[in-house]
Amino acid sequence: MPPSRKSEKVVALPNFLAARTEVFPSAFLSLLETLGIDPAKDGEVYHNGRLSPGKHHYGGWFHFIGTLDESGDFPPVELGPAFTVHLCHKSAPSLQELKGRPLVQLEFTASSVPWRLNEPEAD
Repeated sequence: MPPSRKSEKVVALPNFLAARTEVFPSAFLSLLETLGIDPAKDGEVYHNGRLSPGKHHYGGWFHFIGTLDESGDFPPVELGPAFTVHLCHKSAPSLQELKGRPLVQLEFTASSVPWRLNEPEAD
């Protein structure tokens, strides 16, 4: 019997945590450091699915205190192979310690995350 969607998510997110040090390119880590963001304190990470055996697509976001002076959102920027980021106005839930502050959302997509768990891959 195939796993339920809920059980796939339970396995997929720990995989991202296991692979995180391989996922974030140095340019992204430098950007996080410049913005004062702890790379281990994302607002959320989500699994979009398996692209091929051993390769998965994830997305997520971080927040930082600030505002965007330009209107609208900004286009994605590639910071590494299969890794893009973009800035936008905060629209997603943030960490509790940031509630009530002006926030900018830094979203990322990682489309080649390796499977690192010793468990069957999530779809």
